[in-house]
Amino acid sequence: MHADRYFCIGTTHPICQDYAIANNTSGKTAVYLADGCSSSPATDFGARFLTLAAMRHERGAVGWDKATITAASWMANAAQLPLRCLDATLLGIEKFAPAPVAFAYGDGVIATRQRPTGSVLYHHIECADGAPDYLNYLLNTDRKEVYLAHMEALAEDNVPVKIIRTYRDGELVNEREHPLFEPLVVPLLEYHDLVAVMSDGAASFQKIEGGKTVSVPVSEVVHHVMNVKNTTGDFVVRRVRNGFLNRHCRKEGWTHYDDFAVGMVYIPEPEDPADE
Repeated sequence: MHADRYFCIGTTHPICQDYAIANNTSGKTAVYLADGCSSSPATDFGARFLTLAAMRHERGAVGWDKATITAASWMANAAQLPLRCLDATLLGIEKFAPAPVAFAYGDGVIATRQRPTGSVLYHHIECADGAPDYLNYLLNTDRKEVYLAHMEALAEDNVPVKIIRTYRDGELVNEREHPLFEPLVVPLLEYHDLVAVMSDGAASFQKIEGGKTVSVPVSEVVHHVMNVKNTTGDFVVRRVRNGFLNRHCRKEGWTHYDDFAVGMVYIPEPEDPADE
């Protein structure tokens, strides 16, 4: 397995509040990304603290989410920053037993590519009012209650949820509700050769069409991001920065107003026991 990541600033942001980190050492293949809240202070630092804390803990352990955000809070305190700097989503891909998984706390995208067909399945996670269920709310009961009250007011049945829409090769195949503060966890299977997590900046791409600014469908963004042919070295940097942003987006006039982060893991094909 091999992990890589890339993140970049959006056109409306003075500071990039997305961050991503990859690890390919010590038998641990993993990638984590965080998307900091633009209305909270110093979330560019908080996104870094959160991903570093995640890297140091095994997600399969009981209480991983609370341990991770607590470790990040120690970093924020040491830096003398307000704990609101940790208002950020957290997505990742890990190799650990019992099985490799991709996960998301908050909103964003999880995508998998299937071998040998190259078919792409992705889950687009959205929260009402663009207000994700940050792990940081676990550290402050009052803030969590205020957040839940806000989300209840927006919910049709006063049961706050987030919506997960699943697409295969650009076609919607499922739409479902998911409880707040429960991560979406996607098991990675032997027939997956590539898995990616993306911040919600994937939904911020725009283009000019008929003299008007229109949104680029997330499916088109995912299609280009997942079109990886060479998985060695800095393969996400090559695909996302060079192939997608610098070539395709410039040619087509696409821009993204939100910060955009991508983390990927390549999963090699299992060895045939007969070949051992």
